[in-house]
Amino acid sequence: MSPISVLRKNSSMAKSKYSYNAEPRLSANQLAEIVNASPTRRKSICVAAKFPKRAIVAQYRDANDNLTAFLQNPARAYPNFSTQIEALENKSLDPALSAWVRNDAGRSAEALSKAQATYNSTNLGNFELKKLPLSKPKVLISGVEVSSSATCSVHGKYKGEPAVGCLSILMNKSETSSSARMERCRSAAVLSVLYAEQHLGEYGYAAPKLSLSYDVFAGKLVPAPNTYKKRLANMEISCEGVALWWPSIEPPADYDGPSL
Repeated sequence: MSPISVLRKNSSMAKSKYSYNAEPRLSANQLAEIVNASPTRRKSICVAAKFPKRAIVAQYRDANDNLTAFLQNPARAYPNFSTQIEALENKSLDPALSAWVRNDAGRSAEALSKAQATYNSTNLGNFELKKLPLSKPKVLISGVEVSSSATCSVHGKYKGEPAVGCLSILMNKSETSSSARMERCRSAAVLSVLYAEQHLGEYGYAAPKLSLSYDVFAGKLVPAPNTYKKRLANMEISCEGVALWWPSIEPPADYDGPSL
C-alpha cells in the first residue's frame, strides 16, 4: 500500500484536510496570479487548485457582505456603515473569540471605513447595479472552469443599445506592490467581461467599460482595459497550460482527501 493510501486509511475517521477537483478549475485570484507567475509559483497554484485545503476561510467576510448588500440595493445613496464598523471594532476586542476572528473583524472594520470614505470618488453611484446570485455559473476559459468574484451586474448602453458588465469587489490591504494590485484589478475586470458574455447575454452587449473591479483599499474603480483582448489571450494561454498539465499534477505529500 502506498504511503498516501496508508495516510488516507489512518485518517478516515477524521475530517480530511484536503478536497479534490478532478477537472481543471481556478479561482479568480488564482487566474489573476498565474498569468504572470514563475514556473515554480505556477506549479504551486495548480497543486492548490487541484487539491484545495478545506480549512481556508475567506477574509473580510463581514466587510464584503455589508458592502455587497449596499451596492445591490437599487435605492442606495451614500454609504453609512457607522453601526457596522462599531460592531466590528467591538468584535475585534472580544477575548472570547479566536485571534483569527478578532483580527478579521478589525480588518473588515477598516475596509468598510475605507469604502465609506472613498465611495463618492469612485463614481460607483453613477452605475446601475443589480444583484447576482451567490452561486454563479463558472466562466470557461480554454477548458478550465474559473470561479467569478463578481457580485453585481452593471447595466448601461453601448452605441445606444443595451449593454451589461459585472462588478467585482477586491479587498486586499497587504498587496505587495501597486503594480501587482493593478494587475489583479485588471484581470478581475477582464474576467467580468467574460462572465457577461457567457451568462448575461439576455441583457445586451458585454461592454468592457461596464466590467469593473472595485479595489476597496486603493479606493479605485478599475474598468477592463482597452487592451483587454490581449490580456484575455494571455489568460487563454495560461489556462491551456493548466488544462494540459492537470492530469499529471501530483497531490501534496500529506494529502488525505478523496481517492484519486
